[in-house]
Amino acid sequence: MNPHFLFNSLNTLKSMVDFGDENASDFIVKLSDFYRYSLESRQKDVVPIEQELKMLSPYFFLIKSRFEEDISIEIMLSANHNGVLVPTFTLQLLVENAVKHNIISLDQPLHIEIVSDGNRILVRNNLQLKNIPEPSTKIGLENINQRYMHLAGKTITVETSNNFFTVALPVNEYISN
Repeated sequence: MNPHFLFNSLNTLKSMVDFGDENASDFIVKLSDFYRYSLESRQKDVVPIEQELKMLSPYFFLIKSRFEEDISIEIMLSANHNGVLVPTFTLQLLVENAVKHNIISLDQPLHIEIVSDGNRILVRNNLQLKNIPEPSTKIGLENINQRYMHLAGKTITVETSNNFFTVALPVNEYISN
């Protein structure tokens, strides 16, 4: 877990409490849900996509509480991808990556999509890189790629265009628990 995420979450929670935000209680529950899932899943190599999406929900609620209407996510997975196994925390890490590297503002909202594309799942966001990038270890995408190589014998594909940053995750029926 990224310690900056915890600090940002606690700062967001403090602001919510200071301003009497009625969603502060929900924020605490979602933060708890996310960390409970993190602790329960940390020893698993893979989880069904449905479980990964279930974990992504409280995580994105926390992000949305921080950025409000300046960020959105759209999930459009086909029924063909029900039950697909993915390395644990893959979707959360890709969403975190989008937040870390892109401008998020009222004038430049960040939109993230998780969509089916044949035998791949695409995680895509509009590209609006920060003028002063946050320090990056460059290991997040490489970690995901190595996990796919180890578990499925396939690599992820990273595509950057002028408008979008896309990570294509291979769907492989041979990934097993």
